[in-house]
Amino acid sequence: MERLTLTTADRVQVQARFFPAEAPVASVLLAPALGVPQQFYARFCTWLAERGVSSLTVDYRGVGDSAPPDLRGFKANLRAWGEDDLAAALDALSARAPGVPLVWIGHSFGGQALALAPVHGRIAGAVTVAAGFVHRRDWPQPRRAVFSSLLGVVGPTFGRLHGYVPGWLGIGADLPAGVIEEWGRWCLSERYLLDHVPGAGDLLAALGAPVVCYGIADDTYTPAASAARLASLIPGSAYRTLNPADVGLSRLGHFNLFRPGAEAGWQRLLLDVLDISEAAPRR
Repeated sequence: MERLTLTTADRVQVQARFFPAEAPVASVLLAPALGVPQQFYARFCTWLAERGVSSLTVDYRGVGDSAPPDLRGFKANLRAWGEDDLAAALDALSARAPGVPLVWIGHSFGGQALALAPVHGRIAGAVTVAAGFVHRRDWPQPRRAVFSSLLGVVGPTFGRLHGYVPGWLGIGADLPAGVIEEWGRWCLSERYLLDHVPGAGDLLAALGAPVVCYGIADDTYTPAASAARLASLIPGSAYRTLNPADVGLSRLGHFNLFRPGAEAGWQRLLLDVLDISEAAPRR
């Protein structure tokens, strides 16, 4: 594994990791979920490399290795993660894995970011996992009440008072205040980020590459209905609901597909990557 420091178009440095495969047949940009450091995906990416697929992960600005010692007042939002940080990661992977198809695997926000990042004409296809355009009505109770309060009141208020939002509020890692403010606006809007990012729907409609979207049957963060909603905005995409029993587990939820023990699910993702790669022209 090679550690990289990437410089984005707006001159911010973010940290990435490249997992090279010997004689790769494909490459994967693994776009992380909100509040999830790239270290979480290291075992999966190592597993891919052992099977002939190189991959690259990145910590968004303000997260994991890309976070400053003190997050108070650090400027970041979701649009910058997608439009700048993932764009830099895409450039880095293209440079390190030339000549093979590049497939985007987006977990949660990383799948939503297909509507933000400049991927048109640059990826052979994509696989999204637990990624959806969520509205608060999608969340089952009591999560609906908890998250509506967290994103609408508690998180933004804490961010304004303290300059960041702590992970112990239930959001994973500590996050920049701007990330929670923007995420809250999206989740409390009827059409999620489409109500706030001009042209995002056009980017999805113009992807022009095969996309497989997985909704997780027991996911209460991104319910399967919201994952199907995202898939409906991508022409020609394939939507699949994944049940825990499909991969030999008693529970999948929002995160377990990328944890050790879910290798049966990893095999499904690998087959999707290979199917997309085999159908793509060599770069």
